[in-house]
Amino acid sequence: MGVSESTISRKLKRNKLKRGG
Repeated sequence: MGVSESTISRKLKRNKLKRGG
């Protein structure tokens, strides 16, 4: 993959916010 855990965490957080979770 080559993606930092921070980036993944931020992406997940953004997805959660977009989903309205």
